[in-house]
Amino acid sequence: MRILFHLLVVSFVFSYLFACSSEGGENDKISEIELEKQKVELEREKLRLEKEKQELEQDRIEQEREQQIKKEQIMKLEQMFPSHTYANVIVNKSYFHSQPESKFKSNRKFLVSGDQVEVLRTINGFGYVEFHNYEYDKTTSGWIDLNDLTPYEPGC
Repeated sequence: MRILFHLLVVSFVFSYLFACSSEGGENDKISEIELEKQKVELEREKLRLEKEKQELEQDRIEQEREQQIKKEQIMKLEQMFPSHTYANVIVNKSYFHSQPESKFKSNRKFLVSGDQVEVLRTINGFGYVEFHNYEYDKTTSGWIDLNDLTPYEPGC
């Protein structure tokens, strides 16, 4: 939006200067040279703004492409874990999250490599899991990053 505004201002000033310079006779040679210099500077600014606009558009397209790739990766990952899939933790520590987003990580609750969980549902690349600790007869549930898990068939 800011770039469009600058382009409009540059175009308006350029048009005004062009109109002033074409009135003839009244402007002396020095002011005509100054006007030409200003026109050149305005044209440079206009080109710079157009280039910046193109770069911003390319950045936007690249960001959209990256987001699409990430969505596809998440979809593939979630397809590996349909409801009530059993899974093993495959990282040293897999932290629970209060919500299915990275920023909601709990540093106090985690699973360790080899722990077995049941994935109840998936959203946004996270699985809502239940982990039963048989030693303490306690069940813990929460969101785990699906990248930290691998599915398995019970009894295998």
